[in-house]
Amino acid sequence: MSLTEQEELGLIFFHKRKKLSLLQGDVAKMVGLEKPTISSYECGVVKNIALSTRIKLAQALDLSLEEILYESEKDCLKLRRFKE
Repeated sequence: MSLTEQEELGLIFFHKRKKLSLLQGDVAKMVGLEKPTISSYECGVVKNIALSTRIKLAQALDLSLEEILYESEKDCLKLRRFKE
């Protein structure tokens, strides 16, 4: 059984948060969200997290931009780099 893109992103957030010894509430405060929202992201139940929110989460969790992009966004980024 393969994971959805949302579940994979949720696992990235979860594992990085644990590695940094942060609670969901800590991350929620850092990015201006509620704890249940962070939980929903980590469980992969949110189909599309806004890019601006993912950027805030990346900053809070010390993740790179590429780690928080959806595949379609990565493809678009690759295409733009190819055209340059």
